[in-house]
Amino acid sequence: TLPNISPWPFWLSVRCKVALFVLMLVAFWCFAQVIDAFLVNLQPPPKIMLIVLMGVLFSAFLVKGAFLYIQHCSKRVLENTLQKQLLERFQQEQHALLRRRSSFYWQSLWLTHIPALRDWRYDYQVQQWVAVFTPIVIVAVVLPVNYVVDLTLVLAMPLVPFFMYLVGWGAANAQRKQFVALSRLGGMFVDRLKNLSIIASYNGFAEQYSLLRRASEQFNRRTMKVVSLAFLSNTVLDFFSTIAMALV
Repeated sequence: TLPNISPWPFWLSVRCKVALFVLMLVAFWCFAQVIDAFLVNLQPPPKIMLIVLMGVLFSAFLVKGAFLYIQHCSKRVLENTLQKQLLERFQQEQHALLRRRSSFYWQSLWLTHIPALRDWRYDYQVQQWVAVFTPIVIVAVVLPVNYVVDLTLVLAMPLVPFFMYLVGWGAANAQRKQFVALSRLGGMFVDRLKNLSIIASYNGFAEQYSLLRRASEQFNRRTMKVVSLAFLSNTVLDFFSTIAMALV
């Protein structure tokens, strides 16, 4: 579970990301005005337009830097807090934890799961909220320009997350099974390393090698299934994005 940390760095990251998106839209509008002046009107663009464009780009650079700094500091705080909690748990229940799970599980928890939880909080969840706010901004910006395009976007927007949810749900289930399989494979390998002397006394290296090889091949096949689902997810997103761009 996530520790009790102040939520303001998280929401500040969301605000910075949305502000960066709005600045990007303003920059695109300025670029369009400059290109329109050069190619359509065959005149140099107004100086005020160039000043606004440079100001927007500079502001976007500052907001991007602030966002990266806030995100980096927030990740460090969350990771240090989680590691501190895990160390306190180790000190309280050392032998009980080792009997409950293998040592490989606790190593992977420290090296893999804590960084993954940190990235989930400040990368994935931030992007979740940005994905909620940015369509609203797009619809509000496009409406004064062309209501037909705006209506098309409103009708097409719910389809993309719906199909992405269906594909992502299957990929998430496969990923959870993959983590369990990886933990079991690592526990099997560590168990064989601990009992090398017993294996040597019974001359069982060949048998254990074939057993580990079969388990590794099964794990590789499951990994390719997860990767294929991830590629399918990207393909669905690219397909609907292409259709939406063609309609616009």
